[in-house]
Amino acid sequence: RGQNEYGSGIAGPLPRSFMKNQWKLQKEHILPRLRSLGMVGILPAFQGNVPIQLKDLYKDANITQQDATGWMNALDPLYAKVADLWMNQIIEDFGTDHYYQLDGWFNGGVPPWVGNQNKEPHNSKATATQRRSLTTSLDNHEPMEIPHDEGWYQRGQAAYSGLNRTDPDAHWMYQGFAFVGWSTPEQ
Repeated sequence: RGQNEYGSGIAGPLPRSFMKNQWKLQKEHILPRLRSLGMVGILPAFQGNVPIQLKDLYKDANITQQDATGWMNALDPLYAKVADLWMNQIIEDFGTDHYYQLDGWFNGGVPPWVGNQNKEPHNSKATATQRRSLTTSLDNHEPMEIPHDEGWYQRGQAAYSGLNRTDPDAHWMYQGFAFVGWSTPEQ
């Protein structure tokens, strides 16, 4: 909650009191009840959303601004440090069932690092083509062929490592709705 809502016109940032109440609800009610029923609690993992002001403190960090939110590249060394701090804190606060939700860049539209080494804007035509192909496969219930992109693969490995370093039994959960309806880069 509040990861990329800040500055997006939907009443962010959330007040600290809301966050504290959500923490208490999760700690004292939701997770104990799930576990008492034999269910697994899925905890939020660090996915790269940071306050854009972090860029002022770490000027060399690969953080891209989207509205008032910062998106940290998973290949940036700072990403691993923040992910480790996050995972240690989340496990200390809530224990673990070894399942973590990590959506990466889906709320940001297109990942901020798409582009070439010269930091030029991403190729929206290629992205749209990939998305159309994925959407067509979803609509037709055909097996999907998702194009391999070495950069995306490396970022996925880095994101999973952010879970696995702290919890060697970590399972990464990704919400599939992130891909439904992708037909243009603007969606």
